[in-house]
Amino acid sequence: MEFSLSSLDKLTDDELEDTGKSVSALATANLAALDALTTKFHGVKSAPRTALAGRAGVTNTLPDCIRNTTSLLRNRLDKLMTRFKKTNPEFYAAIKARVSSWIAAAAVMVSKLRPRRRPRRRSKARQDFAS
Repeated sequence: MEFSLSSLDKLTDDELEDTGKSVSALATANLAALDALTTKFHGVKSAPRTALAGRAGVTNTLPDCIRNTTSLLRNRLDKLMTRFKKTNPEFYAAIKARVSSWIAAAAVMVSKLRPRRRPRRRSKARQDFAS
């Protein structure tokens, strides 16, 4: 809808009132659509940040999970496998080697998951004093 000032001046009072109601209804519909789009945009805008925070939270739990699994391998599986040490030594050796490799891999994973500390920078005064 486009209206010029002169076309609005030519309208009767009833026509002008109807036109005002039409414009108001159209503006209300457009504002509702704008609100819906704004809400949708907010969800899309914050989704990567939310996903990153969720992944970081899960990643922080991994060292504990790996530690618990390693403990199970060492404390339970090792004890269960001792019964095969004499009856089936090849099986026992293979399981022992596999468990050892799992534990070593878990240790590497945990070390990679822990945040690395940055080396501390010496202040100018400490550098001068050290030299």
